[in-house]
Amino acid sequence: MVKNRPATIILMLLSVFMFLFSTIEVRAEEAKPKLKETKTDENVFTLGEVEVRDKSEKIKNTTVEKITSEEMEQFNRYRITDALDLIPGATISGGAGQRNEKSVSIRGFDVRQVPVFLDGIPVYVPADRSFDFNRFTTFDLSEIVVSKGFTSVLYGPNTLGGAINMVTKRPSKAFESTVGAGYSTGNTYYGYANVGTNQKKWYFQAGASYFNTDFFPMSNDYTPTIRQGGGRRIQSDSTDNKVSFKVALTPAESHEYAFGFSKQQGEKGGPPNTRPVINYNTSYWTWPKWDKTSYYIASNTPLGSKSYVKTRLYYDKFENWLDMFTSNTYETYNTRQGERSYYDDNTVGGTIEAGTTLIPRNNIKAAFHYKRDTHDERNRMGTTTIANRYAPEPWQRTSDRTMSAGVEDTIDITKKLYAIAGVSYDINDGLRATEWNPANYGPVGWHHFKTGSESAWNPQLGLFYRLSDAGKIHASVARKTRFPSMKDKFNGGFGTRLENPDLKPEKAINYEVGYDDVYFNKLKFKTNLFHNDISDAIQNVAVAGGMTQNQNIGKVKQYGLELEGFLSITNNLECGANYTYINRTNETDVDRNNPKYIRLTDVPAHKAFTYVKYMTPLKGLSVQGSADYNSSRTNSTDGVYDSGASSRVNMKLSYIIKEGLTVEAGINNLLDRYYMYTDGYPEPGRTWFANLTYKFGK
Repeated sequence: MVKNRPATIILMLLSVFMFLFSTIEVRAEEAKPKLKETKTDENVFTLGEVEVRDKSEKIKNTTVEKITSEEMEQFNRYRITDALDLIPGATISGGAGQRNEKSVSIRGFDVRQVPVFLDGIPVYVPADRSFDFNRFTTFDLSEIVVSKGFTSVLYGPNTLGGAINMVTKRPSKAFESTVGAGYSTGNTYYGYANVGTNQKKWYFQAGASYFNTDFFPMSNDYTPTIRQGGGRRIQSDSTDNKVSFKVALTPAESHEYAFGFSKQQGEKGGPPNTRPVINYNTSYWTWPKWDKTSYYIASNTPLGSKSYVKTRLYYDKFENWLDMFTSNTYETYNTRQGERSYYDDNTVGGTIEAGTTLIPRNNIKAAFHYKRDTHDERNRMGTTTIANRYAPEPWQRTSDRTMSAGVEDTIDITKKLYAIAGVSYDINDGLRATEWNPANYGPVGWHHFKTGSESAWNPQLGLFYRLSDAGKIHASVARKTRFPSMKDKFNGGFGTRLENPDLKPEKAINYEVGYDDVYFNKLKFKTNLFHNDISDAIQNVAVAGGMTQNQNIGKVKQYGLELEGFLSITNNLECGANYTYINRTNETDVDRNNPKYIRLTDVPAHKAFTYVKYMTPLKGLSVQGSADYNSSRTNSTDGVYDSGASSRVNMKLSYIIKEGLTVEAGINNLLDRYYMYTDGYPEPGRTWFANLTYKFGK
């Protein structure tokens, strides 16, 4: 899919050249510029963090990646999908797809295996145990923390491949605010505001945002088909708005008691598959409602000077409407599928965590998690006209309960060597699973699926050694489990999928070794090698009669390499780059020539990102260029569909008008490349943007 990549290759080679040139020249110590400091954002809501920190407020688990609010702003990553794409090991997967939602995989593990948290609280949709990443914006975040493989047991269950924690802002000044607005191609416009006050004994933080897009442009390299012409992408519109606040009491040092609320409302179209095959079975869907409301209480209470108790209690509600049509005109309802599907889900849960350093050289933490998910759904059956709708189906409920108890100890063995050891015991109980279908189950119409209970032990150990103040090496091994979701087991896919209540949990043993250091105070370098042995891997596969079914396909091996670096060349010039290699194989059936061989999907073997930023002689004016590359990936288990490789080049100018006030303009996909993450679902062509941001605090 990628034609003529000279600009991408040149930009990447330029970064490598500057890296090599600077490495040679650093011997002239008197001429070296200082490496820019990585900020510890003072506006981080620390109650929302999970990872253990040391006395200098650095995360002890060096396998963890962090994306700061500063980096999200620098690269204009307004959706968490795009923000996560900045780090090695994370790849955008799913693309638009028939659900018009993007997801992110971490080292080949998808979002079902890498749960997402907001301030340490799980936010995934109960039925799917996943969600649409594009519905979450980054305007109110202070950082995104990503754990890969070796993930703290304090996160709780189902962290088979890691965890993603979005941490919101916390005010540090008597008054502070950030406001911004922007416009982009496709009648895309957005605005946001965050305000906060910290009055020593209490604080208040609030935010609001609005993000609308009417369409995105197709690349000029795209060849029109019967389902999609050139120009504007059909049904690529979306609207998202969000309001949130938190209020907290801080009556004494380290005492903190916060109440938080957030409500987001969204709607989106569903672009059709562009494949030119006339009889290809595609879906024409739209979502007039995608709403999520969350309430939570978080607290930290010190017990003396060396112990504490921390709690999180939460209630989350998710409402979703899906409308189904018969063609790309989106005018006639698809009554065979059910016209409209309703989701009305809720989650209630909590965590209690306690920790102590009373034992010398030990930082011991223990946590207990409880979570109950309830999924209610029904379809509205009817004719093709709104006036003649039948009554909707009765609500059908599926629910389960998950509990986890874990303990973790960070042990200082010597001044330079420390270990992080942990173990958890997780339980998942299926409580109820019902379906109403008179065609399959007779006049009464009700069927009650069998439910069961699963449990698992998850031990892990990591060793970390300080080579110097900045240099560290580590090695870790972790056994992890992921219980199948309610959708994995009981979803019928509107008559296209067979249920499988007998699905077993996925299990993985994750190995990792890594090294990171700073050279000559101007080059940061980090590398990781990882290997994952997965058993009972779950994947949707084709079965008889044109149906699909989620099955435990057997053993899967994943291994790979991550490289990343940042280089301060001069005081005005910097660059950075990262690269990821992932090899994934289905070890159960090693004969790839067998027509029944099940291929692993949606993860490219190679991914690279690089950028260069230059502060011009004109005070306040900077120019930045970035490029990324993804190799081809398979999109179907039979190997029929492939997305092709992709590359993009982005450019932007930024000008600081005065302290706190910044204006920017730029172009994404500068070369107007035609590319896809999922075959049949093209991504945007060339788009331009402009925005204005103002920050104030005193």
